[in-house]
Amino acid sequence: VYPHCSHEGYIGDLLGLNTIQVCNLTFLPDGKVPLILDHERKYSRFNEYQGVVPLLMKGYIVKVYVKKSITKEEAREEMRQKLVSALKFGSLLQIDMADAAPDLIKDFCGADTFPTDIVLTPGAMDEEKNLEKILRPEDYDEFQNFTPRGPFQVVVTSDFSLEEYAEFLADSIPLDKLSPVRILPQSSR
Repeated sequence: VYPHCSHEGYIGDLLGLNTIQVCNLTFLPDGKVPLILDHERKYSRFNEYQGVVPLLMKGYIVKVYVKKSITKEEAREEMRQKLVSALKFGSLLQIDMADAAPDLIKDFCGADTFPTDIVLTPGAMDEEKNLEKILRPEDYDEFQNFTPRGPFQVVVTSDFSLEEYAEFLADSIPLDKLSPVRILPQSSR
């Protein structure tokens, strides 16, 4: 990590796929969730083979607003199911914004489906009171138990550059809970 940029809250740059695993921390040392800025989508491609649970947010924009094939409520329920899956199997939840700015503050947020503020708060999804809000009867095992595997892990990814992410994402996701980490292009090596 090379913390040499003047952007507020900026953590640093990562070069190449061999250092990408550094970002698979539950939370960064500053207590925030990594916001991986990766225009070439190396990190997302890498995660396709890692057992990560992806939340493809651009897809929800298309389904809800363009095709109108699902409602916002149905999208939030699908997101809840993926969140529960990540908790149940101890998998990293990747909130993939791609080159879009879906509203995770209002439209794609719900206290009993996908509580964005809680999801992005270190340790909060590991608390039983927060788990109970999102769990449904079908999420429990035959003994009426739900036991998450390990601490909850989440990362947010975006195709936006370091210079533009704040402008595009400021009204979409609580940036104060995120620390940007830029994946440098191959040509930067």
